[in-house]
Amino acid sequence: MAWGNVTYGGTIPASIAARNDIETLEGATGQAFSALTTAGQVVAWGATSHGGTVPAEIAALSDIVEVTSTFHAFCARRRNGHVVAWGNTAYGGTVPAPIAQLSDIVQVTGSAWSFAALRRNGTVVAWGSADSGGDTSAVVAQLTHVQAVYANTHGFTALTTDGRVVTWGNGPGGGDSSAAQPVIAGRLLAGRPDPSAVNAAVNERNGMSRLALDSASLSESTR
Repeated sequence: MAWGNVTYGGTIPASIAARNDIETLEGATGQAFSALTTAGQVVAWGATSHGGTVPAEIAALSDIVEVTSTFHAFCARRRNGHVVAWGNTAYGGTVPAPIAQLSDIVQVTGSAWSFAALRRNGTVVAWGSADSGGDTSAVVAQLTHVQAVYANTHGFTALTTDGRVVTWGNGPGGGDSSAAQPVIAGRLLAGRPDPSAVNAAVNERNGMSRLALDSASLSESTR
C-alpha cells in the first residue's frame, strides 16, 4: 500500500496493487516508486516525468536484479550485466549507447541527476548531468581497481582496492576531495566492517595492552 500525493506515487495503480508477486521495493525517484517481482520484472508508478511509467521493452524483461534511482530516473541492472534506464533523459533516464553495450556491470548507484556504474574490471562509467557526477573524464585515469562506488546528491566517491579515494561531480558538494585526501586516503573501507573482525582486532589490541602491563609489572617486581 502507499499514501501521500496521488500524482507522486501516493496511490498504487490497481493493476499493481492486485499483484501477489511483488518481491521487493526498489529505488524511488523524487516522484515515483519501483518494485521487483519474483519473476525479475520491474513495475513502477508515480509521475511519468520521474520514471513512473516503465517503457514496454523494459517492462518485458525478466532478468532484472536491482533498480536504483536519481531524483528523476531509474536504472535497472540485469543479470547479464547490462543496464537499462528510463525517466528524464537529461538526468540519467537514457543510457548512452557505449555503456548500454557493456555486459559486465556489477553495481549502479545514483546521485541527484546522474548514475555511476562499476564494471567487473574495476573501472567506472557514468551518465546523466555532469553537475552531479555524470561525467568521469576528469578522473577516468584514477578509476581503476575500484571495489565500490557511493553517492550523495552532488557527486560520487569510489574506493579502490589499493586504498585510494576518488571523487568527482560538483566540487563544493563533495566532488572535490583534494583537501581531505591526507586524512581519507588509505583509511576508508568498502562496505560495513565484519563484526567478528572488529572484535578480533579489539581483543588483539586488549591482549597486547595486557601483555604490556604484565611485562611492566614483572620488570617493576624484579628491581
